[in-house]
Parts: sequence; structure tokens; C-alpha cells
Amino acid sequence: MSRATLSDADAAHLLRRVGFEAAPAERARWIGLERAEAIERALAVADSGDGATSEHARLLEGARFLEDQPSIERLQAWWLARCRAASPAWSERLSLFWHGHFATSDAKVQDPRKMLHQHRRFLAHGAGRFPPLLEAMLEDPALLVWLDAPENTKERPNENLARELFELFALGRGAYEERDVREAARALSGLRVKREVGEVRWNEHDRGAKRILGEEAPFTPRALVSLATRHSACARFLARKLRATFVVPATDDAALEAAAERFRSLELDVRRFLLGELAREEFWSAANRRALWKSPVEYVIGAVRQLELKSLKPLQLAEHCAAMGQALFLPPNVGGWPGGASWVTGAAMAARARFSSSAADELEARGDRPRALDEMLERLALFGVEPASRAALHAALENGRSRDVWFALLVHPLYQRC
Repeated sequence: MSRATLSDADAAHLLRRVGFEAAPAERARWIGLERAEAIERALAVADSGDGATSEHARLLEGARFLEDQPSIERLQAWWLARCRAASPAWSERLSLFWHGHFATSDAKVQDPRKMLHQHRRFLAHGAGRFPPLLEAMLEDPALLVWLDAPENTKERPNENLARELFELFALGRGAYEERDVREAARALSGLRVKREVGEVRWNEHDRGAKRILGEEAPFTPRALVSLATRHSACARFLARKLRATFVVPATDDAALEAAAERFRSLELDVRRFLLGELAREEFWSAANRRALWKSPVEYVIGAVRQLELKSLKPLQLAEHCAAMGQALFLPPNVGGWPGGASWVTGAAMAARARFSSSAADELEARGDRPRALDEMLERLALFGVEPASRAALHAALENGRSRDVWFALLVHPLYQRC
């Protein structure tokens, strides 16, 4: 591993990818660290408790309140408050990844408490080995309701959960056949939700032999997880998705196969895999800086953290994210949010502009009017603004239009990327 040390731009790049944008004071603590130490720190796993900081307690009354008086709006606000306060923020960012991977919507579940418990599963299991996480998700009441698992019995098979387990959770398209789905549904028969816990009703479970992915056995849900995660497609499917989210936008076939082999050798341990991938030169290359589109949550929380915005409360932040196309705990379908360029459609950019206008208004109201453009660019870690844009922004600042400059920077094409 390179013994190169981090510059301000390096620190911004790392923290932006594995968390959210970081203010200069936060980045300063990373400047000068060797890459290995910085990556280790950035991927520190936070306590999975709810509201561990005074800021969480101040912003919301915490998870006990959510348990007693749940609503999806309060739950969205609670999570965004955690994202705003977290340092390092990787646990929250990784939970956001898993929320899209195991996309479950309260629109059908109709129980915010179940959604809260699912989020806790992501915090508890998301950074470790994938098989235990997948096992935990097959016991998750929200996911079971979302994918009609309680309707799947040995007498009345329902293939929804089996199909999504293969296609969306573990293997990806092309790695299984329809027969595998039918047989996997038998292995998953009898799952139900009882007292907020997922369990198997063994009298409704098909105990017969099933032939799945080339192996024959009387598979149970746990045995099916073991089979799916041992399949060669699993490491490849997850490695591609993890790398596309945290490391590089695209991976060619040869590089993907090598990455999948590294993931297999680490027993599908997510944190250990990313520790290695983030140390590779491809992550640190100039071409990989701001090469991905920010999701609405990354965009909003990044700006809030960098500019220390206070006037927009978590409930309002959740509304802004929803207007941009990402309502937490309400993904559009089982595939989650499509991501990529879908985050920057005309309607989405109009919503980002409305948020940026509110942010610029707050900065203006509190008298945040830097005299130097470089100070503003440093605050937002915008190190690559082209000369023509710099000249126009400098002229606006010279004319006392700092509010307009803040707005222009927040909607600048570079700031939409991470």
C-alpha cells in the first residue's frame, strides 16, 4: 500500500465517498495521515445505539419516542439527524447503501416501527460478513411483509421473496433459473412475523428435498442463505455494487473478477473488502474525483455539514430529499432507487435549486459573507472549478452578491458529484 499522505483534496475525496461532505475543520484532522490509517479511521464502525450524541438528543427525542409514537416522517428526520451528526459517517452511509439494496417501503409495510428495526439490523450487521446480514434480513419483519413471505406455505407457494433473494440480494440476473426460484420458495415456506420477529412455522414449511443451484438437500431458510452466498455469482454481484457505490463508477470484467476473488478470500466481509479497495490507486486517481452522482441524501446532508446549516430542521431536510427523489423508507420499488443520472433530472435539479436557495438565505441572514472566493470554494471542497466560472463568481462576490455566489456553488455541476 502506498505510504502517501492525505492532502485536503484527498481527505475531502475519501470522506465524501464513504460518508458525506466534510467541513474544513473536520478535513483538517485527516490531512497528513497515511492512506492506510485514514481509510481505517474512515471505515470505523459506529455504535449502533440510537442517539448516542447530545445533538441527536437535542434534534429529536430519540428512538424511544419513535418506539412510542412512530411515524415515517419522524423516522426520516431521526435518520437524517444521525447522518448530520455522525463522525465518521460511514455507518450511516453504509446503512443507506443497504436500504437501497434490501429496498423495503413503508408504503406497503405500514409500520414505521418495523422500518426502524430494519434500520437497526443494517447498523448491527451491515459492515461485517454478508451471510449473517442476509440471514438477519430473512428474519426481518419489514422485509417479510414487503415481499409477502407470510403468504408462502407448503400448500400455497409464493415466489416473491425467493426471486428477490436471488435477483436483487445475492446473485443478480442470469445466475439462476426459474426452477431455482420455485425450489427456493419451498425452502422459504413457513416464514411469518410473530410478535415483531420473523420466524419459521415449521408445520407450514416444506421439509422435502429441493434441487437449487445444482445442489439437492432439504433446504431451510438458513441453508438457502449458505448456498446462495457460496455461489460464485454472489461475490461478483456484491463486489460490483459495492465498488460502484464507494470506489469507482465502473469495473471491467477482468477487474471485477479479480475484485470478486478478493471478496471471496475475505469471506464476503464488507468492511475488510472496502479497506482493500479504497487503498487501490484507482480510487485515488484524478479521474475518479467527483466521478459519481450524489444521491439527494448525500447532497443535502453534505451541504448541511459543510456549511453548518441550522435553520432547516430534520423534518424539512427529509422533505427536501423527498422532493429530489429520495424519500427515506419509501423506495419506489423492490429494485430501490436507480441512482446515477436519475438523481439529476430536470425536476430533481429544480428541487436541489430550492434547497440551495434556502441554504443561501440562511447564510445571508447570519452574515456569512466571505470576502474571498477561495474561502467559499474551500468550505465546499470545490477544488476543480474552471477558470471561466471562477471569474464570473469572483465578479459577483466583488459586487457584494455573496448570497448569489453561495447559491451558484451549491448548484454547480461539480457539487452534484461525489
